[in-house]
Amino acid sequence: MAGLAGEPVVLNASYGDVRAWRVADGTRLFTLSAHVWSGPPALGDVAGRAVLATSGNDELIGEGSDEPVTATRTWLVVDGGLIGHGDRGLIRLWDPVDGVETGRIEVPGGVVTDLAWGRWNGRDVLAGSVDDGLVRLWDVEGAVVASFPGTAPLAWGEVDGRAVLATRTADGDAQVWDGEPRTLRTPDGVTALAWGEVAGRPVLACAGKRGRVRLWSDFARRPAAELTTAFTWDPTGRLLAAGSAAGRVAVHGPDGASSFTAHDGVVVALAWGAAALATATAEGEVRLWDPATGALVAEPPVRPGYPILFDWVRPAEGDRLVVARGSADVELCAPDGTSRPLDLPPWGHPVRSLTNASTDAGEVVLSAAGDELRLLDPDTLEQVDVLRQGMRYADVDAESAVAVGITPDGVGVARGGDAGSLSFWEPGTSLLHPGTWMRDVPVDHAHDGRVNAVVWLPHHPDGPRVATGGDDGAVRLWDPAEPDRPSGITGAGGAVRALESVGDVLVVGTADGTVRVHRVPDGDEPHVLPGTGAAVESLASVMTDSGLYVAIGTGDGTLRLWSTWSGEVHDEPVDAGAILALAWGEVEGVPVLGLGLADGRVGWWRLYEPDGERALTEWTGPAVTALTWTAHGRLLCAGFQDGSLWTLDPTGTTEGRAAPPPPHGDGAMTTGLMDGRAVLAAGGGGAPFRVWDIEESALLVVDAYLGTDGRLLRWGEDRVVAARGPGTVRLVDPVDGTVRHEVEVPEDFDALELAFGRLHGRAVCAVATRAGAITVVDVEDGTRRTVEWHEPVLGLAFGADDRLAIRDAYGCTVILLR
Repeated sequence: MAGLAGEPVVLNASYGDVRAWRVADGTRLFTLSAHVWSGPPALGDVAGRAVLATSGNDELIGEGSDEPVTATRTWLVVDGGLIGHGDRGLIRLWDPVDGVETGRIEVPGGVVTDLAWGRWNGRDVLAGSVDDGLVRLWDVEGAVVASFPGTAPLAWGEVDGRAVLATRTADGDAQVWDGEPRTLRTPDGVTALAWGEVAGRPVLACAGKRGRVRLWSDFARRPAAELTTAFTWDPTGRLLAAGSAAGRVAVHGPDGASSFTAHDGVVVALAWGAAALATATAEGEVRLWDPATGALVAEPPVRPGYPILFDWVRPAEGDRLVVARGSADVELCAPDGTSRPLDLPPWGHPVRSLTNASTDAGEVVLSAAGDELRLLDPDTLEQVDVLRQGMRYADVDAESAVAVGITPDGVGVARGGDAGSLSFWEPGTSLLHPGTWMRDVPVDHAHDGRVNAVVWLPHHPDGPRVATGGDDGAVRLWDPAEPDRPSGITGAGGAVRALESVGDVLVVGTADGTVRVHRVPDGDEPHVLPGTGAAVESLASVMTDSGLYVAIGTGDGTLRLWSTWSGEVHDEPVDAGAILALAWGEVEGVPVLGLGLADGRVGWWRLYEPDGERALTEWTGPAVTALTWTAHGRLLCAGFQDGSLWTLDPTGTTEGRAAPPPPHGDGAMTTGLMDGRAVLAAGGGGAPFRVWDIEESALLVVDAYLGTDGRLLRWGEDRVVAARGPGTVRLVDPVDGTVRHEVEVPEDFDALELAFGRLHGRAVCAVATRAGAITVVDVEDGTRRTVEWHEPVLGLAFGADDRLAIRDAYGCTVILLR
């Protein structure tokens, strides 16, 4: 409904006609035939005269062509004055009485899609949206007085005595413009805009594509320096501290508010502990404050860098502030201002097995580390594919023995654990099937004690088998298809430290240095080499024309070369520590033995030449944990304790390649309590989820894949972790991987924030999306409720008495959840 000549009227647009009726008696006031397909009309007031605006389109014949061209037009009828419409970059002004054109405004941008009269800086202006993505303002003379990005619909309003124009952005959001644009998030789009007034305050209504109408009422512009950048509740949940871009901190409570200046720059993090209120800047400056007086308590000397985790914990040593810039850069700060680094076990998994294989795509090197099997190009070490295990292993540490076998059915992986457990990745998966998760077959109590060695026997007469050896001295053979029926081989006589297979022969090395050779499947023991007391750390065997030749690496750095057919043994001392990896290869027709040492050096020895080359690299570093020669026999590939890889060419014809450990980002970190212990958890950026004991710097949970990308983590009560991923948020027990509840989030509405707290005495988790909706999930029964919010949520925090603090781009608001 609008007004015309002081009377309320109803407008209607149909085809090319626009009609107006008087509301009082239904009399038709006029019918305007504009010769266009008319859109919704709008009536306004310009210089005291009524203005009617409509939009539409028409088909015109293009110049020099018989083909119709669609042109968008917008008509404006001014009572006793003007009518205007857009026509491919042209606005025409008309006298409505006789329809004579009285003027034109050239629009170089293109078709005008909407027009609206308003007042700007004290003068009448015509606002028009053009299909070049700009909204322009023209004065009555046709001069452009302002322009900004935007599109139809248009609606003029007034806020605090100044004119404001509401439009739609190119991204489909609403925006208000008063000289500078301000975006209002409308995830379901904008189909109509209208200004009104509620309780004396201006209100903008926005209709979306999904039938939802959103209302905005607070359009006050705050100086950027006053905007809230971080906030936190005190331990009681009744006082709220908010940091600002100006470096100030305000403390709000039932008795009012107080503030103090904390930093010269932006406050990016706040943490309120029992001892002090901690603040931090983006540069890593950390200060501790007495929140009651605003007095500086201490300034811990922490390293610079943006804190991705900033929180108080309480290990046995007392309150400590965790300042983390990544899992490899964590510090603990005490209330007195002292600090110390927290040395956590590294992200990188030791490379436990290296195997070369041929596929349809060519040769690859299979690198097993953690629960990943990476397929690498042997010449460049670039990743071709990655296979992941189907379940996580909290009871298998990074030192677990791993073996990879190429079987007729595909690739097989076997892995031993520290409590006698064993697991198989079921064969049958293509080596080049991207992102495959291989089914896991677990076996409990495979040995009485730790499983130290695992090896595949691909040529067993009954099909591929896996041999295992453990602390109990037993050697067992397993059929991965029927793992509940293992067969045994005569005990090795001591704890088994290494296994090697070649053909139908299994070589067993023990902790006292003894090496035994068994034939499978009958277990015959034709050869035994007594030990020297130094533990066998690695084995490599090769079958020659004369018989079996075995290389043995020991813990004291001795390389033993044993000819089983003659019984001769030759000991070669190596000027290094333990020899942890051995591999036979052939270079230029000559057998070459590769060595990997505990100090990180890699070597190759030409053993069959009188003056055969004996070479060791000069660098030292993480221990070498696996070796293999590529199938073409030119490159020696070494895997290290930190997960990195190297290839070396003993001939010197090509340069060696290096590959860093697989990426394990610190996309998300959080703190919490686990079985009464203060813990730190991290994951994201492609990394599995891990949990460390803060007091002991011990790794408690290894490789827990939570089924999400882990870009956002929060630790709740009772060991429940909320993990964010595309399209979902999961509440997970990190120890056993049980999913308590799952919140589906449309991927384009991506979850932005998570927070645990208590509501009506029950543990809950709040999930905020980019769409502005906040879902509160009961951790126990999964019931949920939704709180509508009109802006992307940048922070959530539960306080006492069922209060929830919400931070968005315009400040911090505390709401009461009933």
